Amino acid sequence: HLTLSDLRMLAPVIGLLAIGHCTSTLAPAFGTVACANIIKTAEPLFTCAISYLLFRRIFSAPVYLSLVLVVAGVALFSTYDLDFSYLTLAAGMVSNAAYATYSISAKRALQQLPQLTPRSMYAVLTVSGCLALTPLAAVMELCGAGSSRFAVSQSAVSGWRLAGLLIFTGLLQYLSNEIAFCTLSLIHPVTYAVANTLKRSIVVAVSLVFFGQRLPPSGIAGAAMAIVGAMIYSLSSR
Repeated sequence: HLTLSDLRMLAPVIGLLAIGHCTSTLAPAFGTVACANIIKTAEPLFTCAISYLLFRRIFSAPVYLSLVLVVAGVALFSTYDLDFSYLTLAAGMVSNAAYATYSISAKRALQQLPQLTPRSMYAVLTVSGCLALTPLAAVMELCGAGSSRFAVSQSAVSGWRLAGLLIFTGLLQYLSNEIAFCTLSLIHPVTYAVANTLKRSIVVAVSLVFFGQRLPPSGIAGAAMAIVGAMIYSLSSR
């Protein structure tokens, strides 16, 4: 059982989860799935910075060098991506900061609330975040705020098919994030962020194949740098 004091303690974590989810969803809406996920590979850098600011956690030099490689790859990819969008870049970076702070805060909250399992904690955070975002989502739907070029196109999905896709993707999203949250309770937040980076490399590859998109050599080099940087981090942090 959670007390009112517990819920007040979780309020910032819920807010960070809601912000991270919204911005990570907006990012691919204004660009490409590949571009959004490559930008999100910079999340470990944010996690390192926030770990130092909050807990004065200092990592080894190879860790920081690997993260610089990740950021350089993101910058190179973003510069030469034909479908690059500044809105995608801004949303992705806000999402990086929100999720990095969220992963650290959520792990700390798990330690302070031993009566909750990781699954229960994630359920509480998700339901609370959903309740907080519902009024905002209703207002944005009514006024059309934040609509991307895909939302206003003639080929946009609507009706029951749209409802079915929302339910299906929502269930998959929840299952994916619940597994990730349970993993967070076992590893350091920076390692968790790098694992997300490697996951996104698969998403980038699949999205390029699925949507029939091609990257110029410079874009491929930038994506490879980001992914290799994440792999170097995983080796240097052991």
